Amino acid sequence: MSEFMTTLAISLSILAMMVLTQFGRREYTARAAVRPLVVVLVLGYIYLKDAPISGPEVLLYAAGIGIGLVFAVLATISTRLELDPESGRRYTLCGAGFVATWLVAVAVRIAFVWSVDNLEGFRNAVGTFMYQHQLAEGSIAPFFVLMALATVLGRTVAVRMRVNALGRADAVRTGAGDLTASV
Repeated sequence: MSEFMTTLAISLSILAMMVLTQFGRREYTARAAVRPLVVVLVLGYIYLKDAPISGPEVLLYAAGIGIGLVFAVLATISTRLELDPESGRRYTLCGAGFVATWLVAVAVRIAFVWSVDNLEGFRNAVGTFMYQHQLAEGSIAPFFVLMALATVLGRTVAVRMRVNALGRADAVRTGAGDLTASV
């Protein structure tokens, strides 16, 4: 399978998993929170076990993690939380903003790989950049894997922190007439 087809398959699989398991109103459970993380960690292990690691690659990977954390913030901001005071169940609500965040993150990766494969000028610019910064050829896939890992892990942690805060806020809340508390 070509690099582009591999990228397409992995990227669309992550997108489908995130949308199918998170979109809409979903009860927040440990299993629901951990499932996307496990999938991305498995993919991460496959791609990161042989990743080149030297000074320049570490900086590239740090940039991927940073970009992933930006997407994590956007995915977290677009995730609402609800608490049903009668049952004590917590719910996540993910709508169009959440899907758009993931579409952009996936589209960036797909567009990059497609451009390297199909646009000579872009391929030459990337090659020049990699040469000038002494980056190994195999460092691009780990960059995107770390970006995805940072996005999923960052959102998972942030939503968990918000869920914990929602529980504490409910414990001190005095408004008995509220049917739903939202964060």
